[in-house]
Amino acid sequence: MKLKNRIAAIQLEKGQVWKLEDTHIEIVAMGKRLTHYRRLSHLKQKGAPVKLETIQTVENYLKTHQATLVKDPSAN
Repeated sequence: MKLKNRIAAIQLEKGQVWKLEDTHIEIVAMGKRLTHYRRLSHLKQKGAPVKLETIQTVENYLKTHQATLVKDPSAN
């Protein structure tokens, strides 16, 4: 018998903010295969550069670093 993976799948959306140990990641825009994101040292930081990476890479990074969702735009 195989055990199912109980970690919920991460669904990235524009406007989400994810909390890591010492930083935050804000999802700026989503494309078909790529995502634009900012890495912030604190939530009120201005002028952080926007980085571009594949959606799968960002999802894997958030999973491995056990990120928690701080701000969800779809919850409004």
